[in-house]
Amino acid sequence: MTYGDLVRTLKRILRARKITYQALGTDIGLSESGVKKVLNAEDGSVSRLLRICESLELSFEDLVAEAANPPGEPVLLNEEQQTFLVRNPGYYFFLESLWANRFDVDAVVEAHDLDPDSTHRYLMTLQRLELVVVTDRRVRPFHRDRLGLQMHAELGHVVIRTLQDALLDHARERITNREAHDLPGHTELGLGRFRLLPSSILEFKRALRETMDAFSQRSRSESARHSPTDLVAVGAMTVMAPFEFDEGFRIPRLPTS
Repeated sequence: MTYGDLVRTLKRILRARKITYQALGTDIGLSESGVKKVLNAEDGSVSRLLRICESLELSFEDLVAEAANPPGEPVLLNEEQQTFLVRNPGYYFFLESLWANRFDVDAVVEAHDLDPDSTHRYLMTLQRLELVVVTDRRVRPFHRDRLGLQMHAELGHVVIRTLQDALLDHARERITNREAHDLPGHTELGLGRFRLLPSSILEFKRALRETMDAFSQRSRSESARHSPTDLVAVGAMTVMAPFEFDEGFRIPRLPTS
């Protein structure tokens, strides 16, 4: 096994956990460019890899094991998992929020204002479904090498509809309140209905993706170069309005049994 095998495995783990090079660099005392240099090298210091493993709460032995057995396809939900998450999409969003927050349960609880009982029930049910592992010390993914959850169409529809309803409702509220009116030119409502050839639909999707990617890069650049007070938070979907994405959706508290 080579140094290159280990860094490629680390890059895969970072992508799976949605951790940016900038965030990792902040944690281990390197610049974003320094992290890129480490993870793009074919030879280097093992001590640096150990520091990255420590940041990821990953033992070096586990890193070696994952490098020796690279994952193939993303985790495909089985029938039991799929059926449950379709009927209870809050559990899917809790799981995704865990991944987004590096399985820091406290961060998920704070972001979504969850009570202890709901948090415990979410975790125990996801463990029963073999999607997470809960120990005395921490929570970790059941599939350590997960590249992503490969959803069936039915769950994908439920997830998109739930997010769309929550974000549109939030955007409408923000658009009608005074804060939105205090930001002239930052609010836009748009609705398009089209009849297009399949090739045109692909071109449309590609153009939207390229636009979103371009402005995501600009967002990172402007966030690095300007004070937060100079920036306006904008969420974009079928509606654009001044709001943080996480404001528009909260994982629901579970009803008391």
